[in-house]
Amino acid sequence: MIALTGISKAAYSMGDYEEARANAQQSLALMRGSPPSSSMARAYSVLGLITQDDGKFSEAEQLLEKAIEAARVANDSDTIARATGNLGLVAQNLGDMHRAQQLFRDQRRIARAIGNTRVEGNSFTNEANNHIWEGNPRPAIPLLDTARALYRRAGFARGEQVALTVLATAFEGTGDVASAFAVLDSALGRARQLGLKQQEAEVLRLFAEMHLTIGDYRRAVDYAERAESQMRTIGYEIQRPAALRLAADAYLQLGNLTRARTNAERALQLDSAANSPLERLDDLLLLAEIDYRRNGLDAAETRLRAALAIADQLGTRGSRIDVALAEAQLADAANNPPRVLRALRGAGPDIAAGDFAAVWETNALAARAFARLNELDSAVAAGRRAVAAVDRLRGTLASETLRSTYVADRADVYGDLAIALLRLGRSDEAFVVADAARSGELLRRIGAARDAARSGALPRELVESEGLLYRIDTLVQKLRESDRGRRRERGEPADSSDAALAGQLERARSEYEALSIRLAQQRPRSISVLGNDPVRVEEVRSALGPGEALLDYLVTRDRLIDGDIVVLCSDGLSNQVSSAEIVKLASEIPTVEGVCSALIERALAGRNKAPALSGEMSP
Repeated sequence: MIALTGISKAAYSMGDYEEARANAQQSLALMRGSPPSSSMARAYSVLGLITQDDGKFSEAEQLLEKAIEAARVANDSDTIARATGNLGLVAQNLGDMHRAQQLFRDQRRIARAIGNTRVEGNSFTNEANNHIWEGNPRPAIPLLDTARALYRRAGFARGEQVALTVLATAFEGTGDVASAFAVLDSALGRARQLGLKQQEAEVLRLFAEMHLTIGDYRRAVDYAERAESQMRTIGYEIQRPAALRLAADAYLQLGNLTRARTNAERALQLDSAANSPLERLDDLLLLAEIDYRRNGLDAAETRLRAALAIADQLGTRGSRIDVALAEAQLADAANNPPRVLRALRGAGPDIAAGDFAAVWETNALAARAFARLNELDSAVAAGRRAVAAVDRLRGTLASETLRSTYVADRADVYGDLAIALLRLGRSDEAFVVADAARSGELLRRIGAARDAARSGALPRELVESEGLLYRIDTLVQKLRESDRGRRRERGEPADSSDAALAGQLERARSEYEALSIRLAQQRPRSISVLGNDPVRVEEVRSALGPGEALLDYLVTRDRLIDGDIVVLCSDGLSNQVSSAEIVKLASEIPTVEGVCSALIERALAGRNKAPALSGEMSP
């Protein structure tokens, strides 16, 4: 019996749930009618863990309570500590966050009393996860630092791997996306090194979540489907609905409503069977968005009301923010600004300082609603808060590719603010906002610059800089295509072709930086229009002569922002061009360069001087 229980525990640790279940059940069958013992308590504890991973939380709760009861009779404090923490995980999945926290602290007290450093570490990891589930990730970070220190002291590599996975989720929740990616890299490598299939699947799921966050939807689908497949293969049911929901969300963003609805409905079925209210809340909110996309706001009402009922029942900060944001997003899509603001007012008190992910989204929605109600000062104030939060998050990303994807997916935040500023007549500020929407990866080539250079209108260095930018762009695209073609996972080393491309890219960037410094020293007038970060309007304007102008426009989500065509001249800004006028010009003039020239000529009309420079700054 003791041997069977030990084999069961070992099998569970290695992710072999069927073997673990069979041995635990056989051990309990042999002990039927015997007085409670440590072996019986451990068998019940293993079965409780397996049943929890199956998503059967009520049944798992009963098994773990039997484990604690048997362990008390046998005076087995170690099993009491372990089962108490596992009972906290069950309470967490059932939505009782207060009870879960208390159980984790009870686990810590018992573990510390008996000197079990490993289980004490588990208590810190569990409590940290509880904070994250409540939508309050910041306190989780120091708890996880303590957990990892305890695991290292105990030589418990598996525990440290789990703590890293939870830490990545905490970093993501606070908006520190770069740290989250770095920690996940380490967690994936350790899971594979230790042969932990369950933990590997969980890291793949988190990678899907991260790629969804930054807007890389195809990669998110790939990671989510691989995670779900691996979970199904090893019988790890507890996170399968989350993987299905991630795939559904990514499919929704890609416009595949059929696949999105199929995955989301399946996730809801599994979470409902498991009686997991937090997960059901997420499923319902996603389905509300899918229903809206299919049949309008009325079709989403049933899902929204069901989600609100769960949020009221849970009473957690995260659940309230989630429901308020979902309702506001759907009202925004339906062009119902009063309802947007009404929904956001409910979320306001719950948004913590430094929670940039929630700040940018709530303020972006509020800015658009205020603008639609013609409350432009309020729209600008909210828009600036949204842009500041996006810029803060963008700054945490180490990879230019990630920064580019992240900002491109949120370019409307900049566009809405620029439009509100233009409507208030604050053109200089609108110019700065439009320029800030650039990804930072490139300034695309100015089409007319080469012709101007040949005629001597532009310095050789400026044209050379454009060639370098084009080369950088080409190398970045090659690296993306190379990575996409092989589906190389994070944490794995690049091959020789990637290394060669990366080397070329680094050299090109170094050349560009050196050229920029030389231009700044020798030709300050040229560097003013080459691109500053952030742009300084007065420097760009002073660099333009009486017969010169710079054209700036902002494109978001493949559309030209209406009215946001700004022509910068030496003596002022003009933004009198609408999208309709652009369409008319485009029907008459066959090239982009021609349209740009026509716009600049219009801005300079009355000055009787031909423009010397036209250009673009766009994401």
